[in-house]
Amino acid sequence: AIPALGHSFGEWTDVVSSTCGGDSYSTRTCSVCGAEETINIHPESHAWDTNYTVDKEPTCTENGSKSIHCSKCDATQFSTTIPALGHSYGEWTDVVSPTCGGNSYSARTCSVCGAEENTNIHPEGHAWDIKYTVDKEPTCTEEGSKSIHCTKCDATQFSNAIPALGHSFGDWTNVVSDTCGGDSYSTRSCSACGFEETINIHPESHAWDTEFTTDKEPTCTEEGSKSIHCTKCDATQYNEVFPAKGHSAGEWEVETPATQDKNGKEVRKCSVCGEVVESREIIIHSHVFNYKITTPATCVEDGVITFTCSCGESYTVSQYATGHIDENNDGKCDKCGYIMNESIVALESMVINVPENTKVEWKQSTTVVVTARAVPADCELVLYFDDTRIAQKPDENGNARIELDLGQVQKDTKLSVVAEKNGYIQSNSNGLMKKDFTISVKNSFFDKVVSLFKRIFAILKPVVIEPGQ
Repeated sequence: AIPALGHSFGEWTDVVSSTCGGDSYSTRTCSVCGAEETINIHPESHAWDTNYTVDKEPTCTENGSKSIHCSKCDATQFSTTIPALGHSYGEWTDVVSPTCGGNSYSARTCSVCGAEENTNIHPEGHAWDIKYTVDKEPTCTEEGSKSIHCTKCDATQFSNAIPALGHSFGDWTNVVSDTCGGDSYSTRSCSACGFEETINIHPESHAWDTEFTTDKEPTCTEEGSKSIHCTKCDATQYNEVFPAKGHSAGEWEVETPATQDKNGKEVRKCSVCGEVVESREIIIHSHVFNYKITTPATCVEDGVITFTCSCGESYTVSQYATGHIDENNDGKCDKCGYIMNESIVALESMVINVPENTKVEWKQSTTVVVTARAVPADCELVLYFDDTRIAQKPDENGNARIELDLGQVQKDTKLSVVAEKNGYIQSNSNGLMKKDFTISVKNSFFDKVVSLFKRIFAILKPVVIEPGQ
């Protein structure tokens, strides 16, 4: 057997209790196994302070207290009373009551606790004014009153009546009734209260005019009337009748123009009431159209020519733009002054491609495509139809393409494609850079029936019309 090694204790350490009555002791610990050895175990006693501690502060009216405290616990000994401090009053102040019958007195206040002490308490009497105060103003018909008032409260004495003032009337005014049978009279008013006094009341009679008044104007077909009126009311007398005037026929005017296959109608109307008093038939006629340039064409914009028949029927056609003209070869348009040289050179190789004139079914969904190549970078390809303008800038290779959905076409549509720069149609050595084409519609009754059946049975397909078709 190998003998036990025995503990290897360190130095002794004193452990003092932090509470009174707790154990204090000495201890050491084995550095090998941690075993602890304890000796000299003994209880700790109180550690009393040498000075008193105030436990409760004294006030003006209550005692305080102090005692000796243990520095390690809450234990105390030798508790002693601290006498009350007593009040610390300031100067006496006189307080006068603002109301009669209220108490006036002298008061002083403790500067420490705010306690108040009062002395010499006594009630206040009335303070009567030396002049009368009007309590109620007299009116024209009622007395007023006045009394002596207390300056500190609402008390009064020696109340006296003030006599009524009586009315203060102005001059008499005559009031005449504006209706027959109404009362006329004389009146006057009090300037103070507005009271009105009235005398000499009597009824008014009719005041007949000396001339007739027209009550109803006669028309072409109805009688009129006149009578003598009262100038003050709506009464009338001596009623008389005007005879109807009869119609006054005006000039003949066309109501329905005659066409090439149907008669028209013209009428004469009364110039007073507008009623038709006579009519006659307009015999069928053939149109004879005269034309007039209503909007002259310019270098870059189409004009308008209007054809009109004497019957009022009219239609218009386009007068194509003339294009820029440089006959003197100065590089400018002879008409509008547009600078042409640089545009002409750049546009020599430009080509606009449009579809051929094409006819489609009635209400067939139609898309048209136009293209151009070698378009200068500062120009654009523009498609016009109706009041619509669609513009397309060229790509980096100078190509431009416009695709337009016309929807379900129901009428012939004319389209124009141009090259524009800054809103002006361009020209080259061959003339104006513009091409037109038309999409026509098969719109006879038979064609419409066929188109309807094709759409019902989904046979009518959308069509895309491109250049070269």
